[in-house]
Amino acid sequence: MPWRGLADLPCPERLRVLSLPPTATRLTDIAACTSLTELRLQGASERLTPDSWGALLGELPELRTLTLTSAQLSLLLFAPRTRLSQVTRLNVHAGAGAAVPLRRISLRLPGLEEVHLMEAAEVDLGSLASLHRLRRVHLDHPGDVSGAEALAADVELSVHPRP
Repeated sequence: MPWRGLADLPCPERLRVLSLPPTATRLTDIAACTSLTELRLQGASERLTPDSWGALLGELPELRTLTLTSAQLSLLLFAPRTRLSQVTRLNVHAGAGAAVPLRRISLRLPGLEEVHLMEAAEVDLGSLASLHRLRRVHLDHPGDVSGAEALAADVELSVHPRP
């Protein structure tokens, strides 16, 4: 079925996982997906516009997992009022050498239990120390990693490949 937009999805209120295609440029109608538990934005167009993302995603009470690129994450977290406390798992496809705004993550996504960063540039894990529910951090092909000692003792840290 060709992608025409979120408004054309059949039974959006029953949808649990949504992965946006490369032709997706807007999130405007996402609020209709009230049962959505996982949203994958990393494959969406680079022209995906914020559309007040924080407010829209904040209307999804069941959303637990968010997957996006570092550029999308920066757009999402730029608005100071964005706060998505229902999200417990964050996957970021940073791309070779891209920065990930970890300090903003800890401020805007306070309910995170798991963070997975792929190909992030310098990673200062100390920025995540304020996330009291954090249990797991997974890093794939990171740049320099620092601040691990600031994480709580029960946070599981895995780095691949091992340094």
